[in-house]
Amino acid sequence: MPVSGPNKSGPYLLAAVIAAALIVAAWALWPFGTDMRRKEANRLPGGKVSAVPPESGKKSSVSIVPPKYALRYSLGGHNSWVETVAFSPDGKMLASASEPINLWEVSSGRLIRALHHTGDAARVTFSPDGRWLASAGCAYGGPIRLWDVATGLNIAKLPNPGNNCTTALDFSPDGRLLASGSNLYDLSTRDELWMLEREISFSSYYGIAFSRDGRWFAASGLDKATIWDTGNWKTRRTLEHSGGFINPVAMNPDGSILALWESSSGTVAVWHLNDGRKIQSLRIITETPSTDVRSLAFSPDGRLLACTTSRGAILWDTGTWTELQELGPRVNSVAFSPDGRWLAAGSDVKPRVWLWQASE
Repeated sequence: MPVSGPNKSGPYLLAAVIAAALIVAAWALWPFGTDMRRKEANRLPGGKVSAVPPESGKKSSVSIVPPKYALRYSLGGHNSWVETVAFSPDGKMLASASEPINLWEVSSGRLIRALHHTGDAARVTFSPDGRWLASAGCAYGGPIRLWDVATGLNIAKLPNPGNNCTTALDFSPDGRLLASGSNLYDLSTRDELWMLEREISFSSYYGIAFSRDGRWFAASGLDKATIWDTGNWKTRRTLEHSGGFINPVAMNPDGSILALWESSSGTVAVWHLNDGRKIQSLRIITETPSTDVRSLAFSPDGRLLACTTSRGAILWDTGTWTELQELGPRVNSVAFSPDGRWLAAGSDVKPRVWLWQASE
C-alpha cells in the first residue's frame, strides 16, 4: 500500500484563517481610526470636539460643548467708557476705543500705541489685510480716519457729511470698500460711492455687516433691516422688525443667519436669510427695566452668539439657542478673535477692556 506524503493543506488553511481575522479586525477598527482623525482635525477651542466639520451643515447626535471663557486681562488706558473693540485679522492685536484708541498685544496685554481720533471714537475696525485701522466718532460731520497700523500715522480722512454719530464701520472682505452707518466708500479712490441713509427714513443705520464671502451686505435701521447683493447692489431681502434707535446686527460665518437687536421688544431676533423667516427671539432679562444690546458677534465657527447687556456679555449656543455663559461686568461692545480663543469687551461703566480666553 502506497504511503501518503505529508498533508500540505494545513499551513495554507492556517494562513487563510489568520488573514481573514486580520481583515475583520481592520474593518472593525477602520471607522474608529477615521473618526478619531476626523475629530482631531475638528478640535475646537477649549479642547472640545466637533462631530462634523462646521461647513458640512449636517446635524449630529453628538453633543457639541462650546468652550468656556475665563478673564485673562483687565486693560485700562482710556479716559471714558470703551465704545468699541476689534481684533486684527491675525488675532495678534486688539483695538479698543473711546479716547484714545489703544492698540494692544493680545498675548501679553501690552499696550503697543495710542491713536487720537477727534473726540471719542465710537467705532474702529481693521482692514482684511491688517494694514489699516478705520475709526469714526460722534462729532457732527467729523471725518472717518484711516490709520497705518504699523506706524500709527493717520494716512487719510474720509468725508462724513450729515451724520451726527457714526455707530457702525465695516470693511468688505476684499478690502476695496468701507461702509459706515450712512456711507459706502471706494478705498482705491477714497470717494463716497453711495449714501446709505437715502434708503431709509432715519438718519443712518446703527448696525451693518458684510458677509464673510462678501456677497451680502446687511444694515439695520429704525424699523427694518435690508440685505443687499453686493454684485449689483440690489435689495435681496427686507426684514421688518419691532424697531428702536439702537439695533446692532451680526451675520454668522456662512451668511445664512442674521441676528439683530429689537430694542422695542427687548429681544435678539434671529433671521434665516434664505427665506426671511424669524427662527428665534432671544429675550434679554436684566435687572434694569430697559436695556440696550449695543453689540452682537458670532464666533468664527458660528457656534456662539455674544451680545452685550447691563449684566455683562451673554453667550448663546446657536445649536440650541440656550444661554451658556455670562461674563461681567456691564459691557458696551464685544468681539471674538479670528480663531475664537479670545473674547474682548469694552466696559460702559469703567474705562476698561476685558479680555477673556477660552479654556483649554
